[in-house]
Amino acid sequence: MKGELFFFNSNYNIPEGYNKFKSGHIGISFDRDLSPKKIYGFGPIDTNFLDSDNSSSIEGIVKDDTNYFKQYFYECSSNSPLYKINISFNPSNKNDFFKTKSTYSHPLISGATFKENIDSLEKYNNCITFLVNTIKPVIDNDIVINLTQIDHGGDVGWYPGGYIYGFIEKYKQYAKIVKSFE
Repeated sequence: MKGELFFFNSNYNIPEGYNKFKSGHIGISFDRDLSPKKIYGFGPIDTNFLDSDNSSSIEGIVKDDTNYFKQYFYECSSNSPLYKINISFNPSNKNDFFKTKSTYSHPLISGATFKENIDSLEKYNNCITFLVNTIKPVIDNDIVINLTQIDHGGDVGWYPGGYIYGFIEKYKQYAKIVKSFE
């Protein structure tokens, strides 16, 4: 099957002491020809948990993320570009994306636990790790996205938020900068 990854960087929540902390979001459209786009993503079942320092993870959910994705981009992207990469993937992986249950990592406090579970489908995922580990997207029919080769931003360490920074730096060369979600 042929789809698209949409992703962007945001400086929405820069914690004290992190000069280069980047956050953002990634979502997938399963049909390149569909207009308007339907973008699906993985995130926490309750976003209020992000304001808490009590838990390093919470139940995650896959959802039609289109409205949230657009709102988050327009409000928080700090004029950063919106990237789109054409991908291909095995159709059965789409079923895995919707059926797999996982926890969502707190972007600031899960740290080493996130690193230890980088390949896990069931726990300590973020929007990138869950999508890549279930869909297994391929760029240009031969470039497999490899999360272990991502530079996660140095001062951020292995925090999940560093992965959007690293993902963009590594894969933007294959992406187009687009003006809208169409």
